[in-house]
Amino acid sequence: MADPQDYDYSKFCSIEGMGMHNEGVRILPLVIDDLVSRSEQGYDKYGRDYCANTRRNPLQEAYEEVLDAAMYLRAAIERDKQ
Repeated sequence: MADPQDYDYSKFCSIEGMGMHNEGVRILPLVIDDLVSRSEQGYDKYGRDYCANTRRNPLQEAYEEVLDAAMYLRAAIERDKQ
């Protein structure tokens, strides 16, 4: 398998790739853009890239983020009921 850091994502990020398809807007280019933006924010804040050993317990932190996401989703569901 190729190294993901060497992968050419341009076909997913091209302007043509951002267009509408029969099923709607392609999501992967949007997620890649969000990941790049989030990475840039982290670099600006911490002065380094996020790497495999950046955090002590990334699994615990990811779990806590998922719990936060569940709270946000539930709040949105309740808000939509109003």
